[in-house]
Amino acid sequence: MTVNEVRYPVRTTRNVPTASMASITPLVLLAAQGLATPACAQDDVFWISPVSGLWSEASNWSSAPVPGLPGSENRRVNIALAGTYTVDLDFNATSSGMELVNSAATLRFSGPSGALTTTGDNRFTGANIAGSGSNTLTTGGLTVFSGGATIAGISAANFGGRTEFTGDDIDLCDTCVFLT
Repeated sequence: MTVNEVRYPVRTTRNVPTASMASITPLVLLAAQGLATPACAQDDVFWISPVSGLWSEASNWSSAPVPGLPGSENRRVNIALAGTYTVDLDFNATSSGMELVNSAATLRFSGPSGALTTTGDNRFTGANIAGSGSNTLTTGGLTVFSGGATIAGISAANFGGRTEFTGDDIDLCDTCVFLT
């Protein structure tokens, strides 16, 4: 081959089977209704009760099952509903992350010993987290505290990922141990 001879591969086309409209339409309708989601998608669940209540009560959440129960660890918890109320965490819960962004709401460990573990990112803006006894908050991923967040009355806070404190004063409990 000389410098002037350049050979390119020959391109061919072939018929590729296509899906019929009948097989695509149901998926499009499900996606439009928000019912078709990838199996590995993180599921956000929202506190919808405008009054105080138990974390374990399914009617307080936007969808079942209750976040934090075995088998629902891939759910991301959002407590952002306007109003003054307390969410009583009445069992050891694990979630894929948490947003606690209502400064008038309180997340309270309601037993003498309890644990909240998040495996992903978290945002606590103006958050009030309270407990008494041997309660533990364990976070993974990025955890951001801002806007005057308060943690009081829990015995340990374990931050597994990067933790940022920004904005207004952050009141971190007098008696708890912080581990990173």
